[in-house]
Parts: sequence; structure tokens; C-alpha cells
Amino acid sequence: MKNLGLTSTQREAYRERIFSTHDYRVNATLLTLEEKPVGDLSVLDGQINFQTGNGVRRTATLTISDPAGALDFTGAQMYSGSTVWLDRLVRITHSIKVPGYGINLGHGADVVQVTCFIGPPSTISRDGAEVTLELQDKAALAMRGSKPYTVPKGMNARTAIRNILANCAGEFRFKLGTGTRRLSKPYSVGWDDTASPWAVAYRIASAELGMRLYYTTDGYAALRKVPTASSFTVPHVLDQAATSMDFTTVDNIVQVTGKQATSTKDAAKGSGLPKGTTITKTTQPRATAQLPASNPLSPQALARKGVPRYLPLLVSDDSITKTSQAKTRAANELGKDDRLQGQPQYDVIPFFHGDVDDLVNIRTPTGLHTVRLSTVSIPLGVGGPMTIGTQRWVSRAPRLNVKAWQVRTRTVHKPKPKPKKTAAKHHGKRGRG
Repeated sequence: MKNLGLTSTQREAYRERIFSTHDYRVNATLLTLEEKPVGDLSVLDGQINFQTGNGVRRTATLTISDPAGALDFTGAQMYSGSTVWLDRLVRITHSIKVPGYGINLGHGADVVQVTCFIGPPSTISRDGAEVTLELQDKAALAMRGSKPYTVPKGMNARTAIRNILANCAGEFRFKLGTGTRRLSKPYSVGWDDTASPWAVAYRIASAELGMRLYYTTDGYAALRKVPTASSFTVPHVLDQAATSMDFTTVDNIVQVTGKQATSTKDAAKGSGLPKGTTITKTTQPRATAQLPASNPLSPQALARKGVPRYLPLLVSDDSITKTSQAKTRAANELGKDDRLQGQPQYDVIPFFHGDVDDLVNIRTPTGLHTVRLSTVSIPLGVGGPMTIGTQRWVSRAPRLNVKAWQVRTRTVHKPKPKPKKTAAKHHGKRGRG
């Protein structure tokens, strides 16, 4: 969950405001790759999406008003010489006013501004007066192969991640924390996409630290374990929850096998072996994680005639050289597979300070439910609700020759509780028939 720089009282006031009727402003700014502003974009509509995976976790779609054709990406100059926008980033911010709480964060009196997306364009298209941008988060800048670069065995693991992203992808914003864990082996970036800066840095985060590498909403390369506690509560839903489950993706036991290593040594005196005998020893780290019997997807819970039903996932990774690393990987993979297979789908009032994989509580007519922000669509306009548990087109359909609006009003209609059923009154008279 993004730290807004507010006191606890101000934070609660902000949340109360965003889940009630309010005016808000969405701004999109064109940036250089050094994240310096070069121009503002006139936003008509759009949405931000969260998705699962190990790479780009956040995408966005923007519809921009450009009736004069100033954004001619086909060859003319765009904002100081950019021709195809490969050398530009787009930053999206959401602002609302929370009066009466003395908030002063440099965005205006009582204004809370959240940077909810920053990243490069992946595609650009024009339809008359409107330009549509599809964007990816900053992980996209490091997902292609790069000039060979190696971090040596014994280097601090967090320093290694920083050095790879800084020296191979030019990253300069980090929230990696501190730690003493050192690399158990060297790691190398190369020209192939499987050895890209992001792939190697992500591998270090997972194998060496048991953590997840991702980009925050405001563009910092960050490390954290997958959250296990809820960040805040969404006070109500806008529609009944829908639930779906794909049973073919469920695993209830994970076995992780690391790199096989061979060592030789001379037989010790007194071992009974002939002099000069060489002993060869082969080792290979291996670990298994299994859902507990109390879990409804465990082998015991799915047993038939007392025979457990196993749904195995086998992982082989040569970057794992220690049993402790194999144990961590097995636990992470098991948690990943069991975590969200049956997550309900909710429509809620849009909020913008949540980050990928955050846990939030959602208050529904049937009680409080905890869900993870892994598959999400957040509208930037007023075309639809925010969806959790599924991605949906929640921005409006494009239309031509429309002037942009900067201040929008989100009107919130809180669901009314259904009236309780009461027994029919009898007045002693029989009805006809």
C-alpha cells in the first residue's frame, strides 16, 4: 500500500473521502527517461490494470485528445525531438481535495495526490482527433537482453540487484531495504531475453532473498515478501460478488530441485579402502512443501477411499545451490498456486493508493472478505467501477472530436440494505377463490 505521507487521522479522512462522492483530477505527464517533465497530455479517459506474473505487473490505457495533431508520432517532432516515444515515459496522477485536515504535500491546500502509474508506451494509435496509448510499468525497460554484466559470488544480494538495474537498465529509483544476505553464486546478464537485467534481478530476489521484485505505483524498483496482512478496508461493494475457479491450475504439493554438485576427495586413513582411492560425492538440494491437511485443497481433503490425491508441481532451478533456498522457493511456489485460484470478483469504488499483491478487506452484505490486488482494473474516468479479481474494460468507448475535461465528479451511490421480510398480516377475512 502506497505511503501517502499523511498522519493516521489524515489518512482515514482521505479514505472516507475517496469512498464517497467527490471531485477528482487525473493528470498525465510526458517525461524523459530521466523522469523530467516535458509536457502534459490532455486525458479523455483510460484505465490501469494489475496482472499476475514475474515481469510487467501493471499496464495502462490512455485516450488523449489531440484535435490539432500535435502528437504526430508518425515522423514529426513530439515534445523536443521524440519521434516514436521510445525515449519517453508517461506518469499518471490522481488528485482529490480533503478539506479541513491541514494537508499540505506541495500539491495545493488539502490536496492529496497519488502517482498511480509510471512507465513507457508499448503501442500508440490515432483515430481522428484521439490518440490511444497503451503503457507498461518500468519493468518493461529492463526485460530485453543487455550487454553482458556479472555480479560476483559473495556480493550483498540487494546491492547486486541495484547494480544490475542501475548499470544495465539505467534505473535510479530504489526501495530495496537493507540486509546482510550475500550471493551464493555469481549471476550474469546477457544478450538473450532470458538473461535480461529484470530476469536476473528477479531471480536473485526470489532465490537468494525469498522476496518479490516489482515496481511500485510511483516507479521505484522495490523488494518485499508477499503481504499476509490487510492494508485497509473497502467499506462496501457496488455489485454482488462473482466467483470462478479453474481447478486445472491448482497444486497442493511442490517439489523444488536445485543444481547437482559433484565433489571428490581421497579416502581417509582407517577407512578400510585401498590407498589412493578417490571418493566421489554427489549432492543436490531438494525440498518439498505441501498444503496442510486442514486446507480444503490438501491431498488429505481430496482423498478417495483414504488414498490422498496429489496435485504436484515440480520445479528444477540450477540457481538453487542450498537446501534452505529450495525450502524458500517451495513455500513461495505453493503459496502462489494456492493463494488466489478461487478469488471472488468484486465491483468497488475506485481507489488509487493500492499496489500489486496488497491484501485488502472488502465489506459485503455477507460479511468481511479479504482479497489480493493481483488482477484489477481501475477506471481513470467515470465509465465504470473498479474491478478486483478480474480485468474488464472499465473506461468508455472512444469518440471523436471531444474536448478533454480535467475536473471530474465521481458520484457514489452506496448500496441500500435490503428490507427485512416480514410475515403477512391476517385480518380474519378469507380471500376469494
